[in-house]
Amino acid sequence: MIPTIALEEAVLHPDYTELSTKFTGGHSPIVDKLLDIHGDRLKTMDATGNEFQVLSLTSPGPQGETDVAKVICSCLHQLISG
Repeated sequence: MIPTIALEEAVLHPDYTELSTKFTGGHSPIVDKLLDIHGDRLKTMDATGNEFQVLSLTSPGPQGETDVAKVICSCLHQLISG
């Protein structure tokens, strides 16, 4: 089987869920999926033969917010480095 790489897989930083759900009427099941980078996401990857995912930060993004960008990048690095 040829390995697959999923591009632009959305992820949400846990500290920014309030900003992300401000306009959607609150927390929803999709938020749980966006926060999960270890549990169900890895199970789905295994089930579909997906070996790698390129994680992309979903809204709110860090555009123009260097402090936010540093926090998010640092957190993602810690999460994926194990």
